Amino acid sequence: FFADAAHQLKTPLAIIQAESELALRETDLASVRVHVERLNGSVRQAAKEVAQLLSLSRLEPDSGYAPTLRPVPLAQLAQQVALDWAPLARREGVDLGFDDAGAHDIEGQPDLLQELLGNLIDNAVRYAGTGAVVTVRVMENRLLVEDNGPGVAPFERESVRSEGTRLNSSHTDISRMPSS
Repeated sequence: FFADAAHQLKTPLAIIQAESELALRETDLASVRVHVERLNGSVRQAAKEVAQLLSLSRLEPDSGYAPTLRPVPLAQLAQQVALDWAPLARREGVDLGFDDAGAHDIEGQPDLLQELLGNLIDNAVRYAGTGAVVTVRVMENRLLVEDNGPGVAPFERESVRSEGTRLNSSHTDISRMPSS
């Protein structure tokens, strides 16, 4: 957990430090504003990552956390999360859509499901690229996030299943993994 936390927070904290130092050097208010906006984005990213890490820590076997499952309307939850991420997708030039192919209620934890789906959408929007199409699809009791981005390079496909793995985002590959 601590290794994951350090890795997740290292980049946004480095950006926060650099942007704050640059802002302190500026004398022009417009230039200061640009740095503060970047700071704000990095702080938001760090806060998101802290929330994810806290969720992860709750799921550790020795955390004492006892999940309470309840009925979750999967299509309604997925549609709302997709709507929440739509502004970011638009800003990134990604067409984010939603398809309800007949979803059922499932037993789960709505907060964790929202976070899971948000992470999948965030990754798809971030790595699929400008002009990509990302679709959140619910089918019966399955939730899918599909995109037409470059996919995962063949030599990285095994490591993508390992917890905490980050891939080289500069590599693109046309042959794709199955999208489920």
